[in-house]
Amino acid sequence: MQLSVGARSAAAAEVLAISRRRFYELVAEGRIRTLEEGAQALVRRCELERYLDALESRGGD
Repeated sequence: MQLSVGARSAAAAEVLAISRRRFYELVAEGRIRTLEEGAQALVRRCELERYLDALESRGGD
């Protein structure tokens, strides 16, 4: 799946190849930031890239 600018939480979890549950854990821990639009949580593509860069620099999760 390719993201253009952003995605809903389920799609972001799919892009990261993690479960939705793990995605929400990362959000709760503040490791992934979301934007709220009504009842929807949206994630910017640059936020996913930032998370992956941080993960890479730490040497994994």
